[in-house]
Amino acid sequence: MARQLFKKDSSHKLCVHVRRGDFKSFGGETTEEFVLGSVDYATAYLKNKLNVKKSSIVIMGDDQDFIKNVSRKLEHKTYIPKNTSRGEDICFAIHNCNSLIISAGSSTFGWWIGYLKKLPGPHTKRMIKRNPSTKVNSTRKLAKKLRANCPDFISVDTYWRNNDGEWPPNSPNLNPLDYSVWSILEEKACAKPHPNVESLKRALKKAWNEITLETLIKIVDNFPKRLKACMDAKGGHFE
Repeated sequence: MARQLFKKDSSHKLCVHVRRGDFKSFGGETTEEFVLGSVDYATAYLKNKLNVKKSSIVIMGDDQDFIKNVSRKLEHKTYIPKNTSRGEDICFAIHNCNSLIISAGSSTFGWWIGYLKKLPGPHTKRMIKRNPSTKVNSTRKLAKKLRANCPDFISVDTYWRNNDGEWPPNSPNLNPLDYSVWSILEEKACAKPHPNVESLKRALKKAWNEITLETLIKIVDNFPKRLKACMDAKGGHFE
């Protein structure tokens, strides 16, 4: 797909991962304002700080109409890959993206692409402001409204230092590292005793690097089942 899309274009590929869909319900979706602003900043940074002479933009995501509309407003050459599965999106990104913009901070999918690609960085900058007229409630205001209108609502602490919810944000069964990755590392790296800490470190790094993309996709895909089990248990204990 990449060869057909890019043909002979050897420019630096700055990828933008767009996440909208279900994220619209709580105001965490990718916005046009953010994409345009972050692309302007990133391309200038690549040119002035990293001496990248020519960049092109690759926009991937779940809202093709939004992507096409934004692409028309970008000054750079822009590519839009065809809609594919999540696994294919990850493979495409890690093999073809030279840089990555995560346009929805809550999107773990975007962070997985960045991690698996092993890009240098990350580089962050506070630069984008939401339109003041945007009707997005803060987490606390939204939780208050849900408590008032939804009797069965179980709120989560808004921050790990805050004790303002009924459910603290610490649930190992909903954390891919806890419910899967650590056990994989333990099985591979701790099958035999280690003489020293350095030996254990080497074994852990080796085990980590041997975890395949297919395994990671299965781990992430298991999350909705665990979330449903948690909901069925009404936030209580489940295995």
